[in-house]
Parts: sequence; structure tokens; C-alpha cells
Amino acid sequence: MGRHGTQDLEKMYIIIFYEERNFQGRHYECMSDCSDMSSYMSRCHSCRVESGCFMVYDRPNYMGNQYFMKRGEYADYMSMMGMRDSIRSCRMIPMHRGQFRMKIYERENFGGQSYELMDDCDSIMDRYRMNDCQSCHVMDGHWLMYEQPNYRGRMMYMRPGEYRSFRDMGMSGMRWMSMRRIMDSWTVGYLWNGPPEENRGGLGGGSPNVCIHEYSNISKWLVWCIFIHVAPSSSLSLGPYR
Repeated sequence: MGRHGTQDLEKMYIIIFYEERNFQGRHYECMSDCSDMSSYMSRCHSCRVESGCFMVYDRPNYMGNQYFMKRGEYADYMSMMGMRDSIRSCRMIPMHRGQFRMKIYERENFGGQSYELMDDCDSIMDRYRMNDCQSCHVMDGHWLMYEQPNYRGRMMYMRPGEYRSFRDMGMSGMRWMSMRRIMDSWTVGYLWNGPPEENRGGLGGGSPNVCIHEYSNISKWLVWCIFIHVAPSSSLSLGPYR
């Protein structure tokens, strides 16, 4: 099957979709946004994220239920993630370095209570005494919003921009109760093919709909790489750094 994307993203963002479970059947390799998978394959029952992070949707044009995918293998993602329909579109999540800022509003059109976030918030009710969030303005970074506290339940990907009404975006009747930054550390270790085996593949714990796993061992592996670069022939033992 063909490739989709540009060469400058080739080494950073790769997701491969397969028609059948367990990576069988025809496949399609994607390296950027794809608004309609039906142009390349009629169905999709498994996928493999080789690098980067992606948001996938069960309807074309980035509509419907949304699911976050990091590097890993999803041999039967519909069962793993509680999806009822197969993937119909996908969106690449760019790496972001720098500060994160998002202003959330209790009501549509930036009405009601408002608060500015610069870090993760596991419950807007506990932190701000807000019982709902219906609009927001993302100034910096990329975020995930969840319908339940503690980053659980259905999710929505937010890029920089103004979102005046979640209802008009097809999210009618949903409440958004927690927000999380999509960190650079979730993808940085994957660009040089050297993450430890315990961080390869699978979901990241928590709700079956939440497949986020921060790359907590990045520091020790960077030190490991520095040892190799500075003293490749020294007598230092190059076992795992602790």
C-alpha cells in the first residue's frame, strides 16, 4: 500500500493500519493526517504505531469517538479500547516543546467561570469547583480532555485554537472533567529505537480507553547513551543505569 505524508515526518510519525486482527490482510502506512480511511482500505481491525502519537476516530473527517494511540501494537484494538466501530480517520499529534496553556470555561462561547491551566488537572470539580466545561481556548501545546475525573472515559484531542462550543463539535451531552497535556516525553524516546523493553507496546494502564504511558525511564537511557558516546572502549559497565 502507499505512504501518506512528507519525508520530513517519515522518521517521527508512522502508524500502520491492517484490515484484519493480528496485523493480517492488506495494510496502509500513514505518516500524517488522514481524513477518510475508506480511500485506502474498506475496514481496519488492528494497527501498529511505530513512532509518534496519533488520535484515531471512528468516523471520517475526525468526527465521532476519539482514541489516543502511542507507540505500540494493537492486535485487536476494538476489544482493547472498547471501540464499537473501526477506525475511519486519524490525526497526527505534533511534538511540542515549551509551555502549555489552556483556558477553560464553564459555558459555551467562553461564558461562566474560567480558569487557566498550565499543567494536568485530574478533576476540575476538586480544583476549581467547576461541574462542567463547555468551551476552551488552547494557547500553547496539545491537550487531551476526558469526560470523567482522573483521565478516564471518552476523550477529546485539543490543538491550539478557540473552541466556542463542544456541542457544535458533535459532543452534545458530554461533560469534560479532567485535562492532560500531551507531553514531548511520550514520543521523544521512540525516535532513536532505544526504549527499554518494559515500555514497548501495550496500553498504559488505567481505563481501557486511556492508552497513555509516560516515558519515565528517559533519563537513565540518555545517560546510558552518553556513556557509549563518550567512552565506547572504556572499562565502564554499561548495564542499566539506576
